[in-house]
Formats: sequence, structure tokens, C-alpha cells
Amino acid sequence: MKMWQERLDSLDASVHMNIRTEEHLLAGVKNAWITWKALNRLRIKVGRSRANMLKWGYSNDPDNCDCGTRQTMQH
Repeated sequence: MKMWQERLDSLDASVHMNIRTEEHLLAGVKNAWITWKALNRLRIKVGRSRANMLKWGYSNDPDNCDCGTRQTMQH
């Protein structure tokens, strides 16, 4: 963990993701796999939002939500 943290500290702050070196299980680990997977995707901001699906090439539909705002992980 020390080597990992030193490596992260040596990187330019604008390029890496503020990863914390912690050695424990994340919240929700006792949930069913499908629930934990959905929560983890939300936590790391790679869930199946319309914006992400379009960015990854899985959809050609517009990335707008039904309310008209762009559907991102924050929305």
C-alpha cells in the first residue's frame, strides 16, 4: 500500500483520480451481487447513463433524459 500511495502521490494531480489506498471492503458488500454491482457503478461513475452509453458506442440515441437535461451519473 505504501508503494501504491507513493506512486499516486508522484503523479500529476490533474491526471489521476484521487484514489485512496485503503484496505477494507466497501459499503454494500453484503448485498446481493446485482445490487452491489449497481451501487459500485454509481460510486465510480461508470453506470449505464445515456451519456455513458453514447460515449462507449452502445447507443446512437440522444443522451437527453426525459426531462430534457443530459442524463449523466450526476443527473
